[in-house]
Amino acid sequence: MGKNSLPPGFRFHPTDVELVMYYLKRKVMGKKLSFSAIAEVDIYKYAPWDLPNLSCLKTGDLKWFFYCPVEKKGTRFNRTTTDGYWKTTGRDRPVKQNKEAVGSIKTLVFHRGKAPRGERTDWLINEYRLKEKDDGYVLCVLFNKDGKGPKIGAQYGAPFKEDDWTDDDDSPSPVSVLEAADRGTSYFTDDLSADPTTSDCLQIPPVTDAMAEEISCGDDEEFSLMVTSFVDDVNPFQYTL
Repeated sequence: MGKNSLPPGFRFHPTDVELVMYYLKRKVMGKKLSFSAIAEVDIYKYAPWDLPNLSCLKTGDLKWFFYCPVEKKGTRFNRTTTDGYWKTTGRDRPVKQNKEAVGSIKTLVFHRGKAPRGERTDWLINEYRLKEKDDGYVLCVLFNKDGKGPKIGAQYGAPFKEDDWTDDDDSPSPVSVLEAADRGTSYFTDDLSADPTTSDCLQIPPVTDAMAEEISCGDDEEFSLMVTSFVDDVNPFQYTL
């Protein structure tokens, strides 16, 4: 699993407000994030189908997140690549927090070829921008709309592939309590004579002479019931000593 890969079952699903007010705002202000989920890439210099390999997150999901530096060509933004161009579709949508606009979302569609007669593709970008105009960065979410969308009840995310989630330093895990019970062996394998201050707190302490003398003074039947109750309360599995 890569450095910035998420374990199976985890997804990067920030809301519009979180993308603008946390991720994009911190990027613009030069503040570090505890987890590098978004790569800085000038996405308008690449073909959209090459961008997924540049994403920080290697989850196999069909959304990719990027910080993109703003590059203007005159008074307009330059969104032309060597393979085509990005064209705005629809109106910008506001991102609101507590009913106040804090940013905007612009949707663009990639067209292969030269403007204005390029061929429309299924590659789209949602471009998030802070309310301030000259902020230096936009946050782009890339996705491929190659159909009518997921069916009702379909789960988000790529199919699980075990090979994609194997760490380089994978090693066998310790035997669990249940596995030990199934094998008829003791889960507690430490030396019972070890220093009780440094040994497992669940070890059975050694019986001292004083304890033996105290035990011998009691009623045998009562002691037997006490020991049985103690073992049942501590661990339902049989100790192998």
